[in-house]
Amino acid sequence: MKNADSIDDERGIIMKKILTVLLAAMLMAVFCLSCMAEVAAEPAPMFTVNVTQLLIAIIGVVFSSLLAWIVRAVIPPLKRWLDEHTTTEQQTRAWTMIKWLVEAAEQTIVGYSKGSERMDWVISELKARGIEVDRALVEAAVKEMKDKARQDIAEAIKKDPAHQLE
Repeated sequence: MKNADSIDDERGIIMKKILTVLLAAMLMAVFCLSCMAEVAAEPAPMFTVNVTQLLIAIIGVVFSSLLAWIVRAVIPPLKRWLDEHTTTEQQTRAWTMIKWLVEAAEQTIVGYSKGSERMDWVISELKARGIEVDRALVEAAVKEMKDKARQDIAEAIKKDPAHQLE
C-alpha cells in the first residue's frame, strides 16, 4: 500500500512529464512554422494575392490561443499541488519540532506541577525558531507523548506479566 507522500511524488513526476511533452510539441510546432514560412515566402507574381503573411498570422493566433489555454488549464493545478505539498511539509516540520520541544521540556524542567512553565518554555522556543502556534497544538503534542508512554508501559506489561502492579 502506498503512502500519501509516494502518491504525491508520483503525481509530481507525471505532471513534469506532461509539461515536458507539451513544451516539446510547442517547440516542434514553432520550428515547423518557421520552415513553412521560409518555403512559402517565394516572390509572388505581380497580380496575385500573397496570403503567406495572413496564414502565418492566423497560425500564430492559433498557437498563442493554445498556449494561453495550456497556461490556464495546467498552471493552476500545478500551483495548487505545489502549495499543498509545501504546506504539508511545513506542517510536518512544525509538528516534529513541537514534539521534540515538548519532550525536551519534560526532561529539562523537572518537577511536579511545572506544566505551565514547560508550556511557556516550548512556546518561547518555537517563537525563537520562527514558528507561532497556539497552546492547543502544544497540548495535543503533550497528550500524544503521554498516550505513547502509556502504550509503551502497557506493551511492556503484556510482554512480562511479572512486572504488573498488584
